[in-house]
Amino acid sequence: MKVDEVAQELGVSKSYAYKIVQKLNEELKNKGFLTISGRVNKQNFMERTCKQFLKRWTVLIRRSGIISSLI
Repeated sequence: MKVDEVAQELGVSKSYAYKIVQKLNEELKNKGFLTISGRVNKQNFMERTCKQFLKRWTVLIRRSGIISSLI
């Protein structure tokens, strides 16, 4: 994925998307993968951003008590 796609997917500025791409690429480099500046592996991007979103969403749902009121 290019930086423009990351920015659009997350609804952030292009400069912030560059920071995200750099962080994800740094993590991949540490795992021994080859990375390309300004691009990020789409599968890794989706796994990292979706998992983080789901964790935050789950915490908010638990705090709000919505689940316990439905049971």
